[in-house]
Amino acid sequence: GIQGIEWRRGSDIGTVSGQLSSTVVFADDLHPDDVVQGKVGDCYFLAAIASLASAADDHLLKDLIIEDGMDVGLLGVKLFINGHWITVVVDDWFPCVQDDRGLWQPLFARSNYHGSGTDAGSVVELWVMVLEKAWAKLHGSFQAIEGGFTEDALNYLTGGRSYQFDFAADSDDWDDLVNLLKRGDEHETKMAFLTAEISTAGGHSSAELLSKGLCAGHAYSVLDAVELPTGDRLIH
Repeated sequence: GIQGIEWRRGSDIGTVSGQLSSTVVFADDLHPDDVVQGKVGDCYFLAAIASLASAADDHLLKDLIIEDGMDVGLLGVKLFINGHWITVVVDDWFPCVQDDRGLWQPLFARSNYHGSGTDAGSVVELWVMVLEKAWAKLHGSFQAIEGGFTEDALNYLTGGRSYQFDFAADSDDWDDLVNLLKRGDEHETKMAFLTAEISTAGGHSSAELLSKGLCAGHAYSVLDAVELPTGDRLIH
């Protein structure tokens, strides 16, 4: 039901027609809050890249994108497919709509970088949009990436092993969760990336979950886990 969708280049984003912005793949250090979901239900994939953005070493995520063709609007995204790293080539055209200010905004995922899409002529950061577009191209369309599993997305993005487990507050899984989040090598690089999928299967209604700030059927990146002196356990 969305009207006025047009494919626009990254340099059109955050501008009115006839103006251009400055586009970069990465504008600054990465942060999980950079990732903003758009009008397609691919939270599982975005939670995965947000988790990668939490790593101490930015290159774990930055190395996935090849910028050599940026001057002609082409980029490559490396994904681990059937046991091999394959480069998916995409261009810098994205489905956009105009907001109430007349500025072109991405219809789907975007970066929350402070200069993105706020004023005409601002800097637009493309990495979130590029990764999502490559994921969509791999599967055939943006519609095809509606719904999925974070463990699958993490495998495609890292080539590592993915596991899924049900977490209960009164189980021994808490220590495992904390150990995974704190794991690192000699360079203190985070080597375990965690996401959480929120479900009503445990007997909690969607309304009850929402009252606690959680959306049922949604995926989150897990950034930290702490136990307070009161004994309360909190997951960030």
